[in-house]
Amino acid sequence: MTAAYIGICAANIAASGFWVKQYGKKWVVFGAALAVIFSAVVFLSGMGLYGLLAIAMEGMLFVSAIEDIKHMSVPTKLLLAEMLFSVVMMFFVPDTQFWLMLVTALFFGGILFIISKKSHGSIGMADVVCITVAAFSLPLDAFIRAVFTAMFLAVIFGVGLMLFKKKKAQTQIPFIPFMAFSYITAVMFL
Repeated sequence: MTAAYIGICAANIAASGFWVKQYGKKWVVFGAALAVIFSAVVFLSGMGLYGLLAIAMEGMLFVSAIEDIKHMSVPTKLLLAEMLFSVVMMFFVPDTQFWLMLVTALFFGGILFIISKKSHGSIGMADVVCITVAAFSLPLDAFIRAVFTAMFLAVIFGVGLMLFKKKKAQTQIPFIPFMAFSYITAVMFL
């Protein structure tokens, strides 16, 4: 099992290097460090296969977060990969009911999709997909904690930017970095 953890960690490092090499070494080093730390936590907690899948999902969310920070958009292929992977993860979530997760993901995903369309993109489609991915791959209580934590952190960050006169109230900020951080903390505290 230790070899599997090391292998997944190495794959995460390689994927981070492949996707973000255009942004420089600091992002690759940060991604590698994140993968190693998360792998160690999963290994020490004994989370098994779900932990391995969560490491891979966090790697994809990390890449999405970087894309969101740099471009305020995320490639569709990456979002599709995250969505498909989260559906597979749903079968491995510990101590949860499959149908509850499916209904939660479809409900929240559907509501956010409608809000995104009606508000002409105030909530980006990548944000909708990442929240839906979390709903598919986390138990209900962890999902709710992750979403509210991400929203709270985004609000604090936005208010801080406005207080220091860096941004105006109407300026959009990337949400996926907050969701990625909240996702990893939700998995760690399962």
